Amino acid sequence: MIAIILVYNLLAYLTFPLLFPFFYFRRLLKGKPMPPFRKRLAWDLPPAPPSGRPAIWIHAVSVGEVQVVAPLVMEIEERHPQFLIYLSTTTATGQATAAKTFGGRVFLFYCPFDLLGAVDRTLRRIRPRHLIIAETEIWPNLLWLSKQHRLSVSIINGRISDQAYPRYRAVRPFMAPILKLPDQYLVQSEEDAKRFRALGAPEQRVHVIGNMKFDSIRQIRPDDSLADALRGLFGPGPVSLLLCGSTMDGEEEILARIFRLLQPDFPELRLLVAPRHPERFTKAAEAFHGEHFQVYLRSSWPGSPPEIPPDVIILDTMGELSSLYHMADAVFIGGTLVPTGGHNILEPAAAGKPIVVGPSMENFRTILAQFQQEDAIVQVPDSAGLAAALAELLRDRTLAREMGERAQATITRRRGATRRTINRIIENGATEMP
Repeated sequence: MIAIILVYNLLAYLTFPLLFPFFYFRRLLKGKPMPPFRKRLAWDLPPAPPSGRPAIWIHAVSVGEVQVVAPLVMEIEERHPQFLIYLSTTTATGQATAAKTFGGRVFLFYCPFDLLGAVDRTLRRIRPRHLIIAETEIWPNLLWLSKQHRLSVSIINGRISDQAYPRYRAVRPFMAPILKLPDQYLVQSEEDAKRFRALGAPEQRVHVIGNMKFDSIRQIRPDDSLADALRGLFGPGPVSLLLCGSTMDGEEEILARIFRLLQPDFPELRLLVAPRHPERFTKAAEAFHGEHFQVYLRSSWPGSPPEIPPDVIILDTMGELSSLYHMADAVFIGGTLVPTGGHNILEPAAAGKPIVVGPSMENFRTILAQFQQEDAIVQVPDSAGLAAALAELLRDRTLAREMGERAQATITRRRGATRRTINRIIENGATEMP
């Protein structure tokens, strides 16, 4: 184990000065905010816990993981108020989401780069009893030093995607000793458990708990005032709204053509489109301009109401999508018509909406299968299939309503992973007082 850590750190310190500028400028070119360098090097740390107060460190990479751990934080606050909670993210958007979600109830900071000095400084400042890592963040120094500091370490809501599994398997001789460091893996599915064990995680430490995302959906609150305002922008008269969430490069052009195809039969149809990445907002709008639709940017409201009611509103703001699914008549989830692995379907399902996805759902295979089992989603093979499925849902409102109800019920039946997770952590001794 020591040899692996030594080799890893030699490579880390040799390559870091070269890789950091590359990733920095790549994010800069994409318009993505870069977390503060000083914070990622642990030169600027959160305050230390007061003497005698035990701490827990929860790491959630970005927005999705922050949402997943929100119910867990609430459970710890309610059941173990003696603990101070320190929550780290890797991305600036994750940090902003955490600040909005938790306010001043937790200590927020950026997770340090996986360099020995940075990780050690963080652990010595926080002095946590337990490290809880959401989903799959396998950082050798973080895990190894946590054990040197006698922390209990849990991987929660663990998963290994189809894309990541071959990469991990290729370096299994290196990964296997690292995967023996965490005390437990609380994973989403049997397939995830099988993959963790195959990569070297001790069999007895891997437990199938379920997907905590089913619990995190409870935190979402509909924004009725914003929904009413956006609907009003479409002008008077009836509107059927298709909400296209988390669209990716190439999908807006497809949606624009489908919209043009559906318009003669559904003249009341309007679109609310939420591109996945902020740097693509302008390009997404141009795709609909190319089909001669009236396009309006959500960021223009309320300062500049449209002179002509728009056909399409681009949701070019952050953090609002989940609170607007309830206003849709049907939902298309992006990242599924193009081969990116798909996006989460739970938010529109919780809103009770009929959902259509394309063929690429590899990253959410288990969730997709659960919804298909309940006849609570439509998966189509291509753009023609998407047009046909949307037409059927728009034409048959009873079908759409019943599918949305089944989607909502599917979530309700699968809740409880957060409580099972915290019970396992307690059983593992993470929250015992000295």
